[in-house]
Amino acid sequence: MANPYFSKIPVIGYDIDGSGEKRIAVNILQRIKMRDVLKNSYLIWYLYDVKDGETPEIIASKLYGDSRFHWIILLANDIVDPVYDWVMSYENLIATIRKRYTTPEREGLEFAYQTVHHYEDAKGAVIDETSFRRLPDVERRKVSVYDFEMARNEAKRSIRLLDANYVDQVDAEADTLMQRRLV
Repeated sequence: MANPYFSKIPVIGYDIDGSGEKRIAVNILQRIKMRDVLKNSYLIWYLYDVKDGETPEIIASKLYGDSRFHWIILLANDIVDPVYDWVMSYENLIATIRKRYTTPEREGLEFAYQTVHHYEDAKGAVIDETSFRRLPDVERRKVSVYDFEMARNEAKRSIRLLDANYVDQVDAEADTLMQRRLV
């Protein structure tokens, strides 16, 4: 079953190998954006906390009755890369930290625990090391690479979901927008 969003994207003739022969390809540079007025309408959106292991497809299936509408969730939350822009499970996040920070000289997870990413004051504002050293212990804290990656991942957990009553309307508008932009 084709993804309903990508089936809307126009195709182009593209010379893939420089031979002069054009092949039909999906124009991956073609995108639509949700109108700000639609995104800012609090009557049709609500906040949702993604549970560990939930994917956009799982949420779309539960909420919209069809996993193929996961693209609406991604579009509404400005998610371009569902692998790294979506909240990761704890296991995937640990694997990503290991991969991202491991070098031949060091193990990534150990590095993430031991290395300071940045410093913060008591209000959570990022400060430089000099300011950090001037503050009393109770008014400052070191944020490790591990804590930074964990907090950044958790911030992705809260997403906006479109009320199911408006899915067909958004789907139809996506069709209209893509038809106007045929290449």
